[in-house]
Amino acid sequence: IDYDNQDKKTLHIISCNSELFFYKYMKTAYSKGDFVKFRTYRKNVSKGIIAEIADLSPCPKDEAISKFSTRLVVVDDINDAKKLFHVVLGIGETGDVIRYSDTPLRPSLGDFLHLTYYIKQNKEGVKHIMPLQIQTTEDTNEMRKTIQGYLEIKHKNDTRFAFVNHIYVHASILAKSGITNDCYVSADIVYSSDDKWRVVSLVPASCNSQ
Repeated sequence: IDYDNQDKKTLHIISCNSELFFYKYMKTAYSKGDFVKFRTYRKNVSKGIIAEIADLSPCPKDEAISKFSTRLVVVDDINDAKKLFHVVLGIGETGDVIRYSDTPLRPSLGDFLHLTYYIKQNKEGVKHIMPLQIQTTEDTNEMRKTIQGYLEIKHKNDTRFAFVNHIYVHASILAKSGITNDCYVSADIVYSSDDKWRVVSLVPASCNSQ
């Protein structure tokens, strides 16, 4: 149950296929966050065919979650100030933020997670990933890889950043690596939902002072 519109006495229920259903009630023992099971049927009305719910009943959380989609996702950004991190579903696919309030996990950049979720569309028609369960994993895929190349450090407005194989290296990653000079490096990179690769860690291969 995604939402309880108490004014209209209507539950908004999203199925394991991310289909939205409305269930009108006179009185209900259910609330947002509860898991339920039900039958559906199609009904002809003046505006066309609509889906109706019948035989609504409670469903154990583990049983319900097992019916939803689970994907291997990679963490491509972390924002401690806003208490969230960002994940990507796959190459050429979208991603979304996961708020710290949604999970006790505090992953690192480049970590892979098993994400069980549904899709919710807001009033503006934008679709968002709604997490149901997030688990750590040792599984990996093509969204993270290691490259080798020559790191070139740049300076702008007292900020140091860099590029390796034309991939941008954020100042925080550069500082964490301890690298202060141009050098050959091994870099771990992850795919980001802006269709670019992002450096998440650096290891110097053979640095020479300049």
